Amino acid sequence: SSPFTGSVEHSYTCSSCGHKSSSAESFKNISVTLPTSQEVPISVQGLVERYFAAEEIFKDCDSCKGRNIKHEKTQTLKRFPTVLCVHMKRLVSTDAGKLHKNTLDHPMDKTVSLPALDARTNANANTPEKEEEERELAPSSLAPQTPGISPSGAVFELYGAVFHRGGAESGHYVSFVRGDGDDWHLYNDSFVRASSWEEVRAQRDSFMLFFNKL
Repeated sequence: SSPFTGSVEHSYTCSSCGHKSSSAESFKNISVTLPTSQEVPISVQGLVERYFAAEEIFKDCDSCKGRNIKHEKTQTLKRFPTVLCVHMKRLVSTDAGKLHKNTLDHPMDKTVSLPALDARTNANANTPEKEEEERELAPSSLAPQTPGISPSGAVFELYGAVFHRGGAESGHYVSFVRGDGDDWHLYNDSFVRASSWEEVRAQRDSFMLFFNKL
């Protein structure tokens, strides 16, 4: 499978009848919503945590047949990606239907963490068939072979960042990529030069951030 692929389970609890339902899906990036005001300090880690936090949504309930009922939605990771791609939702639609670019700035985090895997992911993990399946699907995300014990979360280290220059209707993208150690390079079309972490962290308008699983 792709190194960008992880999987998550969405769980829903109906506020009317208490019915619980769930669905699973794979993902290749997480798209985080930026605040519209700088009043509340943000960080990449904070945006990732908010992405996985419980939230209230409205949907139909298959059990009580209620329409547009409030549900609590939670997300539980089932498998870590090897490379975590964080996409910043900078382009938003205004009430007039026009695109607007959110230019809110945030500190550049060198590392981010994802919450622990669902303990149920590990059930019966010590069977030869299960171990072989997990080795084929996600060799980098195997959890400790202890049924019922939730493995720890994963830490990811920044190695690439894409920034957008311009407005909502037009612009240009530049990239910074880390090589050996803490050596960074700027890639701007065919132009390449040495850079540094200090230059990377001074950039604005991050668009996509790439983190390697440690």
